[in-house]
Amino acid sequence: MANYSHMPTPPVIEDTYTSDNFTQAVANTRIFPGDDTPRTFIRCNLVNCDLPPGSTKIDSMHGHLVRDVASDVKVVVDGTTITEEAWKIEKVV
Repeated sequence: MANYSHMPTPPVIEDTYTSDNFTQAVANTRIFPGDDTPRTFIRCNLVNCDLPPGSTKIDSMHGHLVRDVASDVKVVVDGTTITEEAWKIEKVV
């Protein structure tokens, strides 16, 4: 149960990760850049992650944050419109 969020590559490279957090700040961030070794992710948080080709996900949350423009909240303050952006996760199947 390690937290590798916002790291491009974990400090210890393994074939299987269980209950680890790999969340990245930007959608489609490649984890293990330049390394195409398939890995297995069991019950991991893989938000905004692009996995090595051929990797296996078991009971993991894998998706990318995308802006949901229809759900944005707009408020007018002193004649200026301020938009609070809404985001949702598009799951990767």
